[in-house]
Amino acid sequence: MKFKILFGIVLLVPVLMFVQYNIEPVVVHFYKWEQSAPLSLLLLGALVIGILLGMMLSFFRRRKKAKK
Repeated sequence: MKFKILFGIVLLVPVLMFVQYNIEPVVVHFYKWEQSAPLSLLLLGALVIGILLGMMLSFFRRRKKAKK
C-alpha cells in the first residue's frame, strides 16, 4: 500500500510539469461538434477515461472468475 502511494506521488511531479508546459488551447472537432480546450486538460481527460475503462474491465474479469 505504501508503495502505491509513493509511486503516485513520484508520478505526480512530472504530470504537474506537463500540465504547466501544455496550456495552449487546441480545437477538437467531433462530427459537427467543435470545442476548444487546453491540450493538457484534453490529454489528462483521455488518461482518466482510459484508467476508468481499465478498472471496469478488471472488475468485470475478476467478477467473472469469482462466479466460476
